[in-house]
Amino acid sequence: MAALLVGRIITSVFTARELSESAAAGVVKFNTILNIFAVISALVLVGSWEVYNSMREAVQKEASALYLLHLIIDVFREAQHTEMRAEMRAAVSAYAAAVAEIDWPHLAAGGITTQSEAAFVRLARAFLDVTPGDLVQDSLASNTSIYMQSLVEARVQRMWAPQRTLTSLIWILFLTSSVSVLSFQWFFSSGSSFVQTMMGLIVAFLIGLVMFTAIKLAFPFSGSPPLLTNQPFLNLMGW
Repeated sequence: MAALLVGRIITSVFTARELSESAAAGVVKFNTILNIFAVISALVLVGSWEVYNSMREAVQKEASALYLLHLIIDVFREAQHTEMRAEMRAAVSAYAAAVAEIDWPHLAAGGITTQSEAAFVRLARAFLDVTPGDLVQDSLASNTSIYMQSLVEARVQRMWAPQRTLTSLIWILFLTSSVSVLSFQWFFSSGSSFVQTMMGLIVAFLIGLVMFTAIKLAFPFSGSPPLLTNQPFLNLMGW
C-alpha cells in the first residue's frame, strides 16, 4: 500500500513522456537498489535464522537436562532417601511448570521475567545438596553437576531471548528498502497501469513472504502457533 501511494505521487508529478525518457538511467539505479535490497534481505533472513536456531537449541538443551535429572532420581532407591526422592520429583515438576506457565507467556509477549527463579533454586538445592551413599551415587554426583550446568546455560540463553532479536533499525531498513523496490517501478512508464500494478503485487507478495518468514524466525516464541512451544516442559510437569 505504501508503494502504491508513492506510485500515485510519481505518476501525478511526472508525465509518461518524462518517465520514458529517463528509463535508461532508471534501469541502472533500479539494479543498484535491487542489489542493496538483496543484501538487506540476506542479512535479515540469516540473522533471523540464527536467532531461531539458537533459541531452539536452548529449549532442547534445557528440557533434555531436566529430563536427565529426572532419570537420576531412581538411583537413590534406599528407604532413607524416600523423602529426598519425593522432593526431587516435586522440584522437577515445579520447575517445568514454572517455565511452561510463567516464563513462556512473557517470552511470547517479548518480555523478561525472573518469577521462575524460586523454582530453579529449589531444583538446584534438591539435586546439588545430595550426599551420595554408594559408589554409583557418587559417580552420578559429577553428572548431576554437569546436567545442572547445562540447564543453567540454556535457561540464561532462553530467558534473554527478547534481547537477542534483530534491532528495530534493521527492521526499519528492511521495510524501507522493500517499499523502495516496489515504488521504483513507477518511474518506468507502462502502456497499462493495471499491468504495472499486477506486476508490483506479485513482487510485493514475494517480498511479503520473505518478511513474514523473517519475523516468524526472529520471534520464535510469539505467534499462533509459535515455532517454539512449551510442550516439552508440559510433558515433564506430571512426572
